Amino acid sequence: MRLVAAFACAVILISTVALAQLQPGSTGGTIGKTDKSISGSEQKSEPSGGARHPEHSKTQSPDERQTLPQRIRLIQGSYSATLRHLGGNAYQATWNDQGVSRMTVTMTTVSMTIQRQDVSGTGPLWSVTYSGTRTGNTASGTFNTTNPINGAQGPWEASW
Repeated sequence: MRLVAAFACAVILISTVALAQLQPGSTGGTIGKTDKSISGSEQKSEPSGGARHPEHSKTQSPDERQTLPQRIRLIQGSYSATLRHLGGNAYQATWNDQGVSRMTVTMTTVSMTIQRQDVSGTGPLWSVTYSGTRTGNTASGTFNTTNPINGAQGPWEASW
């Protein structure tokens, strides 16, 4: 019985040594640099996936990566609205006459465009485009309507 146990231990020991020789570094890691050639020079490797910069940073200018504000105050003549950020570039506007609009905001460091589509109100439902220039936390320009009166225009201003 002792002979069988001794033989089993010897087989386990021999197989462990053989496996360790087949798998360098498997018995505690590697000491020194492993990417050297025989001449001693090092081979350069590519950086890991986490070190690369996202592709969109190369294709988008800083103007296109603006963070949109959570609230925008829009004034159009005697009407004013508070726009609340819904996510992405979508906003919901509540007007001082209790009307509600869905807005799509596009903003760069020098310009601002808002697409408006009324969803409820006491009068006609409007479709309006606001476009203008931006300076810091303010913007102003001209609005143009497409519905219910095509081509109506006027000034607007916004702040946040």
